[in-house]
Amino acid sequence: MIKPEDEPALERKSAPLAERKKRARIGRGVIIALACYAAIAFGLYLFVSVYMVSNPTNAN
Repeated sequence: MIKPEDEPALERKSAPLAERKKRARIGRGVIIALACYAAIAFGLYLFVSVYMVSNPTNAN
């Protein structure tokens, strides 16, 4: 059984406050970048699907 003082998660909490804030900011930036990528991909998907439905003769 793992003792509470041997938990790997406890090591990260002992980092200085400035370092934790920096990591949190980087993590938030990665999440926002992924969300933007997903929104752009979904928008492209909607555009292509609407275009294909409105112009069925072009869908080969």
